[in-house]
Amino acid sequence: MKCMQQFIQNINNWNTSNRYFSLKSGANAYPDAIEYKDENFKKLTWVYAWTVMSGVGGKTGIKFSQPRHAQYVVTAENKIGFVRLYMNQNPFSESWRSRKELSDGTIYSNHPNINTVRKAIYALQYGNLDHFFEAFTADAKFDGLFNDWESEALSMDQFKAMQAEFLNNFSVESLDNKWIKYYEFESQAYYVQSWWRLTLKRKLNNELITIPVMLNHRFNNDGKIVKSNELWNESKL
Repeated sequence: MKCMQQFIQNINNWNTSNRYFSLKSGANAYPDAIEYKDENFKKLTWVYAWTVMSGVGGKTGIKFSQPRHAQYVVTAENKIGFVRLYMNQNPFSESWRSRKELSDGTIYSNHPNINTVRKAIYALQYGNLDHFFEAFTADAKFDGLFNDWESEALSMDQFKAMQAEFLNNFSVESLDNKWIKYYEFESQAYYVQSWWRLTLKRKLNNELITIPVMLNHRFNNDGKIVKSNELWNESKL
């Protein structure tokens, strides 16, 4: 149980150790005042409040927002004699971890999974979709900026149909790899991230269009791609 000085210091820490700190009533929430008939509580009033606390860690930059439940005991003299707070500590776990340096795996400049990505992407330039799709598992998922946020990723058949429609309108003139790394994360999965200089020709008028493309490919333990995520500006087309 904290004394008053500790409680006040805790309040001060929330305001000084965080940026944009806010403590507001939750949506459709309001305080309740309860008077119990129990002999032990008959001279006391319990006030229950449901609030939302939010902000950005001043040291870590971690954004947080979570509900908080507070119980106050108010005496007959209208003084708060007791406070109990309930809140989930799990949202702050990343903030605690971020207060010190932690490694998270290994970065490779050369790796068999990098080779797999390069061969697959260059297959697009030479129009060999069989060589492209052989790098993926049959149940691989395809996602990117072409998809709406939080929408389901495309299946291989859906992505093949989208590719076919795209190649009806554009031809791939060149694909130049500018940067590629393989990440073995300890806390996540295995990814190859790459940047490419893509030049397309619009078949309608033979106009050349050059755009930067970032690709993320997630691998399984067998060296096959299980998910692809492509990021590029479609408005350039």
